Amino acid sequence: MPHLRTSTDLNTSSVTAEWLPLLEGSAALEATDRLTSITADLSRVGATEVPFGSQIDLALYFTYLFRALRDQRHLAMASRWRDTVVSRMAHLPLRPGLYGGLAGVAWMTEHTYDRTMHDEKSESGDANEEVDRALTNLVERRPWEREYDLIGGLVGFGVYFLERLPRPSARYALGQIVERLDELARITEVGICWYTPVTRLPEWQQRIAPKGYYNLGLAHGIPGIVALLSRCIRNAISVDVCSRLLTGTVDWLLAMEKPAGHGCRFDVWVTHTRASERASRLAWCYGDVSVAMALYSAGVATRTSRWIDLSHNILIECGDRLDDRSGIQDAGICHGSAGLAHIYNRFFQDSGDLRFRRLAEHWFGRIVEVHAPSGYGGFQSFFPRTLDGSENKVAWRTDASFLTGSSGIGLVLLAGVSRLAPDWDRRLLL
Repeated sequence: MPHLRTSTDLNTSSVTAEWLPLLEGSAALEATDRLTSITADLSRVGATEVPFGSQIDLALYFTYLFRALRDQRHLAMASRWRDTVVSRMAHLPLRPGLYGGLAGVAWMTEHTYDRTMHDEKSESGDANEEVDRALTNLVERRPWEREYDLIGGLVGFGVYFLERLPRPSARYALGQIVERLDELARITEVGICWYTPVTRLPEWQQRIAPKGYYNLGLAHGIPGIVALLSRCIRNAISVDVCSRLLTGTVDWLLAMEKPAGHGCRFDVWVTHTRASERASRLAWCYGDVSVAMALYSAGVATRTSRWIDLSHNILIECGDRLDDRSGIQDAGICHGSAGLAHIYNRFFQDSGDLRFRRLAEHWFGRIVEVHAPSGYGGFQSFFPRTLDGSENKVAWRTDASFLTGSSGIGLVLLAGVSRLAPDWDRRLLL
């Protein structure tokens, strides 16, 4: 099992002044109160109470709390969870993926490492080199027969190796990932896309799409590839291949846009013969917001203003769906109000457009409105389906995770009230 850095290497980087608190007055006080409640509850969590993936997330959460607030208790909690994760790795059969797997642990340790306090040429060397070798050996395999997505596949490995730049080993691995994506790409009359075979689908989706589908979500689909290719271009990695794939993929995505009057611009997925039946919700993981983020990444990487303008227009247009049409049920990052609050906060910080600020403030307000009788900080996560696709009678769950639970909500609230740049959102391809 690869050796990873322990708590003695915890990153204590100072606050970045470029990020500005979005929330003011009573809104800031309410957000801070909810953040305090989340922190109090998560501080009491034991290692046996949460799954391994959430333990990774708690290490990240308390690291950012310490960076922002400089409270030694938060540093101690971050160190505890970091050590717990690293020690448990030797005893767990880990998947390789970014979320809950080997790449996720290594991303967390890399992201929270402070090189200003340590000599990379010290006797212990670079503790993530073994992970680099293991993941590089994996992405060199051809033909690629695993997932290509952000959560558990090639795109997620790319996010880890982006964190490892400018190391030559990371550049090489990213080049290999681009090659695998190029080999998997399907050339169509309207552009380039990637296919998800039926064997990769949960059982309930297999019944709907027995021949597989083309996924239009950032978490599991083609927009995640767009975002990764964009970052490779910005880092001068396989620029010719990435540019060709990126242009063709954006063409394909835009060809998938639905006619006006369908309740959304982009579906969750499409097959050769049909699209998903219901309008996609507003979310980081799927839908119009998800596609807009990918288009923005592509526009920045290639300096294509029409893609940037389109992404902005889509995001502003989504402001017309602040009611039940949003599909928002809970406060998590993945498909809840925290994800939308942070996305609009990011776009406001980047552009200064007050329309993004107003939408961010709306979704922050939706976060603090949520209150459950249980759950960390009074938040629970909504899971609308069981594994077989039927309605889930126990849809609400206590959840400490980054994507769907309270640690992610806490990080979003922290970004709304502090001057600490939320660089953790690189994990989301933001």
